[in-house]
Amino acid sequence: MRLLATLSLVVVLCNAQAQPPSIATLLSLADCLDTTCVSERLRPKDYCPYGGKEEDGWMWGSCGPFDQWADHVIVGFFGYAMSNWRQYSVSTRDTTTAEALTAELHQLGFTIAKSLAYDADIYRNAAYPALEVHRLEKRASSINFRKSGDPADPRALAKDSIGCDTYEDLQKMAQEAGYDSFDLIPELLWKFEVRVPTPHLGILPGKKDGTVVLFYPVSDPVAEFTIRDQSGKEVLRSMTRDWRTVIDVSGIPNGVYYLTILSKRGMVSKAFMQN
Repeated sequence: MRLLATLSLVVVLCNAQAQPPSIATLLSLADCLDTTCVSERLRPKDYCPYGGKEEDGWMWGSCGPFDQWADHVIVGFFGYAMSNWRQYSVSTRDTTTAEALTAELHQLGFTIAKSLAYDADIYRNAAYPALEVHRLEKRASSINFRKSGDPADPRALAKDSIGCDTYEDLQKMAQEAGYDSFDLIPELLWKFEVRVPTPHLGILPGKKDGTVVLFYPVSDPVAEFTIRDQSGKEVLRSMTRDWRTVIDVSGIPNGVYYLTILSKRGMVSKAFMQN
């Protein structure tokens, strides 16, 4: 989660000169495996990299001048080696932009396949079987710097409701930027993520003798799997039950076997030792 923390702390403010990113923009990036590819495709849209961590993940915003009053629109990518998906995202605090992106999802034929408890919907489309789109609503805050004498934003949080350390850090940021004070404004953040699963199988010894645990962390983990020996002979066929599935292999002779997941995402295999 190191990269997720890094990316979530980066704030990029985009001006109106850049072409607004869309769901179609994210879909056009879905075959990019690194930041170089993403940058090449975003640069014609006037988006430049702003921060991240090597090729594991990055964020892009307008190449134009910094504008603290503009809508907070960012394009993001991450796909580090041990993740279970590559993610291409666009985030906004603007209701109109969020509504337009949601409408575009429906226009492209995406429908809600699952709603999650934390204000998130998962969209799927048969025309794009290898990916899914997550639409999330999150509570967030924006920072508006003010000069002495400028009126306070009526939506701003009361200063005494902000933690002392946070207040001191934000006041220091304001002064370093040439301002006298700041307003912290609570807002909703909408995030649209195109996720391309790249699932990794984990096979660990079970707590009981003669069992192994299959770890398959994807959003729809129920899938068929087979176990074959080194000659290719099938020795077991069953279904996963959740992210973790306990498999009884007590009836299989000792040796090396290959477990293969068969799902709409394709085929993923991993070897394990039964002893």
